[in-house]
Amino acid sequence: MRINKINYFQTNYTPTKQQTLGANTAKQLPQTTNFSKFSSENLKANYLTNFKGNISAEISSESNIGTLNQETHFFREPKTDEIVQGYVLDKFSNKPKINIVSGACSMGDEAKSYAMMLDSVGKRLHISGFDISTNVLEQANDSSAHLLIDTNVALIDCHESFITDDDCGDLTPYQQKCREKFNTYYDKVGETYKKPVHPEAQKNLEELDSMLQDEEKYKEAEAEYNEAISKINDFSDLFTTGFKEAIEASRNILLNQTKDFYVFQDFKAKEGSFDNCDFKQGDVMNLEKLYAPNSVDVLLYRNALYHTLCQGDGGMGMLRFMGDDAPEKMDTIAKQMNKVVGKQGLVVFGENESMQGIDSEVVETAMRNNGFKQFVHNGEKMENIWVKTKEID
Repeated sequence: MRINKINYFQTNYTPTKQQTLGANTAKQLPQTTNFSKFSSENLKANYLTNFKGNISAEISSESNIGTLNQETHFFREPKTDEIVQGYVLDKFSNKPKINIVSGACSMGDEAKSYAMMLDSVGKRLHISGFDISTNVLEQANDSSAHLLIDTNVALIDCHESFITDDDCGDLTPYQQKCREKFNTYYDKVGETYKKPVHPEAQKNLEELDSMLQDEEKYKEAEAEYNEAISKINDFSDLFTTGFKEAIEASRNILLNQTKDFYVFQDFKAKEGSFDNCDFKQGDVMNLEKLYAPNSVDVLLYRNALYHTLCQGDGGMGMLRFMGDDAPEKMDTIAKQMNKVVGKQGLVVFGENESMQGIDSEVVETAMRNNGFKQFVHNGEKMENIWVKTKEID
C-alpha cells in the first residue's frame, strides 16, 4: 500500500505496519468521532485543498469513488490554461472542428472558461464535459454562476475575486483578458451575500456543550476517545493530548468556525453564450463509450485522478493514500485517453496533483507506456501536460 502524503488523521483509522508516514504529516489533535475537528495545521491543508471556488461534496459508490469534492472555479490554473489555449490556436486553428473535453467537469466552470477564452475560433469550437455526478451536471447545464469573491478566513484563497474586484491589484495580461471575457458573457444578478463556511458549526457547538453538561455522556465520550487512542499505538507520538484538553481545543475551533463566512456574487450567462457546450454523465475509466476514437483535441482531467487512484478521504479528516491497484487503474485510464485523443492532442492534469496523494511516477509511467510524452513549452518540460505521439494497440 502506497502512502505519499498525509493531510489529515482521524481516530477511527487503524494503520497497518506496512504503512509509513510521509514527511509532511499534519498533526491533528485526536477527538471523538462525533466531535472530531481539524487542528489549525489540518484546517489550513483542508482549505488549500478543498475550498477553492465553487465547491460541494457528494458520496458516490460508482467506480470505487468515495466522497467527491466537487470543486471548480473559473480560470483555475492560469499558467496551464494560457499554454494549452495557445497550443490549440497554433496547432488546430485550421481544423473544421475543435473538440475540447473537460473531464470531472463538476459545475462546468472550467469548460466554460475555455469556451470564453477560445471564442475567436467561432462555431468550430465544441466544448464537452463529463462527470460521474448527475447533481453537478444539472448545474453545469444551467446558465448561472456563483463566484466566491471574499471571506473572513485568511486560509481560503478567493481565486475568482479578480473577476469582480476593482482593487485586487495588478492583473497579468491573461487575467485581464479573463476578466474582460467573463464580463462579456455574464451579467451580475443581485447583491453580494454571505454564507457560513461551516454550516454545521453552531449545531456541533451546541451538541458539544450539551455533552459537557451531562456527566454520563461526558464519561462515554471520554471512554470512546481513550479506546480510539489505544488502537493507534503506531502513531502514539501524534497523540499526547488528554481528553479534556482535546475537548477544549474542539470547542475553541468550533466557536471560531461559527464566525467564518463566505461572500458570494451571482451571475447569469447571456442568452446563447454557451450553446457550444454540453455536459453528460461519464467516467474516465470508460472514455471510449463517451467519445469517438481520435476525436478529442484537448482532454482536461485536472485534480481528479485521486478520486480513482486514491483511497481515504482527505476532505473529511481521514488519511488519503494510493491503493495497490493504482498503477493498473492508471494504465487503464491512459489507454482510454490514447483511444479518444487525436495525434498531437493534449491531456492536461492539475498543476498540484501530488497534494491529493498522487504518486507522479505512477502517472508518468502509465502515460509514457501508452503513447504520450510530456509537453515542452519554451524549453520547459510541463509535468502536467502530455501530448499524444502515437497510437497503441
